[in-house]
Amino acid sequence: MRRGQVDTAPLENASRVAATFGPLSDYLVQASAHESADAASALRSVRTGSALVLLSAGLLIGLLEWRSRRRRALVERVQVVAANERRFRALINNGDDVVIVTDRNGVIEEMSDSVTHVLGVSAQGRLGRKVTELVHPDEKVAAEAELARALSAGSAGPSE
Repeated sequence: MRRGQVDTAPLENASRVAATFGPLSDYLVQASAHESADAASALRSVRTGSALVLLSAGLLIGLLEWRSRRRRALVERVQVVAANERRFRALINNGDDVVIVTDRNGVIEEMSDSVTHVLGVSAQGRLGRKVTELVHPDEKVAAEAELARALSAGSAGPSE
């Protein structure tokens, strides 16, 4: 190279490099932007999926809690009914009143244990028999009429 002359080869090489790598650089910028959009979309999908999983888990936990409370309430109701039944049976069986439960035909289904010491007959031995068998023969007609009245009314009160 001569004095005063500028070496233009690097400039020519730079312009050739710029012409070659310019489109490549543009492509890389576009690809990077596209990948960023894909990454943002994937992140949104993960967030949405996570929210759905958390919502489903919350609903499941709520359902299990509701079921557990319902089960506890049912157990409590059963215990209250059982306690009431025990109290009722204690009153019926330990009192001096005879309580007899019959079906619609006057057949004894249940009797209080007090029948043993009041009437002198076994309660278990009378189950499945007609209630009128417990009545004195002189009062049988009146007892059958009273039983028919009680059965037609649907319930009986105390009788003498």
